[in-house]
Amino acid sequence: MPFAQYISTYVMRAIFLLLPLFSLAQWQGNVDVSLAEKVYLQLGAKVYASDQEIWFKAIVVDAQDHLPTTVSGVLYVDLINAKGKVVARRLVKLTSGLGSGSFELNGHYPAGRYLIRAYTQWNRNFGDDFIFENYVNIVAPSRADNSFINALTLTEQPSGEILLEAMIVPSVVDSLDKKRISIYLNLEQGQDTLDIKKRKNGYPLVYKAPKNANWVTLTLGGNTYANHSETIVLGNNTMDVQFFPESGQLVHGLPNKIGIKALGMDGTGTMVSGAVFDQKGRRVTNFSCNHLGMG
Repeated sequence: MPFAQYISTYVMRAIFLLLPLFSLAQWQGNVDVSLAEKVYLQLGAKVYASDQEIWFKAIVVDAQDHLPTTVSGVLYVDLINAKGKVVARRLVKLTSGLGSGSFELNGHYPAGRYLIRAYTQWNRNFGDDFIFENYVNIVAPSRADNSFINALTLTEQPSGEILLEAMIVPSVVDSLDKKRISIYLNLEQGQDTLDIKKRKNGYPLVYKAPKNANWVTLTLGGNTYANHSETIVLGNNTMDVQFFPESGQLVHGLPNKIGIKALGMDGTGTMVSGAVFDQKGRRVTNFSCNHLGMG
């Protein structure tokens, strides 16, 4: 076969192979979504210190039968900052639809809200509905020399709620002559935000924590002050243990792992061990965490 004819034949074959993908991209409205893949990404937490590691477990299944994918062997996971810029990317190898990876922060990323996006190249043909997205917050690690709270008092109310009163250190924010500041609160029961107006003697913080709350983390709002974060112990419990099933829920019919995160009341990881029992009280399995409180 002449060389020119060989090249022409090779190009035509390549075009015919690529045509289905082009058609999917151009006619998404008519695409058979049963051919798509569903991406589930289970994260260890929603808030990370800037010196921690964001680890994740990935499950990719076909959209029709929810069986492990046989189409894609690589999952793309992006870490995106508030400006929409991809600041880190991981290529995760999928084996029978399963994979894992992490982003090592190492203090390289400023505090703020980040988007984690996960997708396969095949799924990009089906629009945004089949692309996994979830937000996480990155804060600076709490340090004593970064303390921005003075005159802290905790008063238990007759209702069982804890009244938290403190004064924000004026020197932390006065350099920009702020008239108001925002305080972000993370509790076991959820999140809250306080807008504090400046007074003559500083910024008075008054907050009534929910009943049975054991701790609250206060973070001074704004990119300039996001490195000021402090955890305050409210109750007598010594640790907070959280469980994170894959993709937020266990996937029926597939082997599953549950991520475990154990925090001491100082906000740092702590080693724990325990067991899982079924509804009849039978031991199913044991678990343990490393010195970082992860397991």
